Amino acid sequence: MKKNITAGDTDSDKKPEKGKFKKPEIIGIIAGASGIGFSLIVPLVGGAFLGSYLDNKFDSAPKITLSLIFFGLFIGLYTMYKTVKDLLNK
Repeated sequence: MKKNITAGDTDSDKKPEKGKFKKPEIIGIIAGASGIGFSLIVPLVGGAFLGSYLDNKFDSAPKITLSLIFFGLFIGLYTMYKTVKDLLNK
């Protein structure tokens, strides 16, 4: 005879439902998402700091900073694209 399981039952030998994430899968998803975020933020912020330093050194106001911010944005977006492409191909 089958036992009917209702919402209030706490049966320890229940199998996990299909479609639910397992713990290692969740960790992998979080790691992938944080890698994508860092691949965009690091070149952008690096370009801003380096540009600010070079602008102060050469007294060229926002020219180098803006150039390196846009270059960092381009590099970050390209790296993010490659990361997402690699994650989807797995």
